[in-house]
Amino acid sequence: MPELRIREEQAERLAELREELATAHAGPYASVAAEDAMEYLLDLADATSDLDPPVESEAGSAPAGDSTAETEESTASDASGAGQTDADELFDLLETHSEKWREASGDEPYEVDLPGGETTTVRTKDDVKATLFREYR
Repeated sequence: MPELRIREEQAERLAELREELATAHAGPYASVAAEDAMEYLLDLADATSDLDPPVESEAGSAPAGDSTAETEESTASDASGAGQTDADELFDLLETHSEKWREASGDEPYEVDLPGGETTTVRTKDDVKATLFREYR
C-alpha cells in the first residue's frame, strides 16, 4: 500500500476524526482505523467534488501536482473566516446548521431542510453532513 505522509497537526486532526467516527458509528467495543477515517474523508470529498471549482494559484490555474495537504491549508471563505479550513468547516456542519436538520422516524432517521423549502430524508449523520455541505456551503 502506498504511504501517505502528513504533518503532526494533521495526524492529530485525523485522530480526532477517528474518535468522532468511533463514537458515532463503531460503538464501545470497536475502533476506527486510520484507513477507515481516510476513506470517510475521500467519500465525503467525492460527494461534494462536483460543487467546488478548481482552486487557482496567484499565477493562474493550480499546478497539476498540488497535494491535498496544500489544499487543506487554504482557508474557507465563510463569514467568520478566522483561518478555518474546509475540514474544520465539515466537522462543524451539524452544529452550525443545527436548525436545518433533525432526527426523524422511519427508514431514514434524519431529515434535512433544503433551501427551497423542501425536506429530504437521509440514513446517516454523514449523509446529513454531505447534504448540508452541498446545500448550504
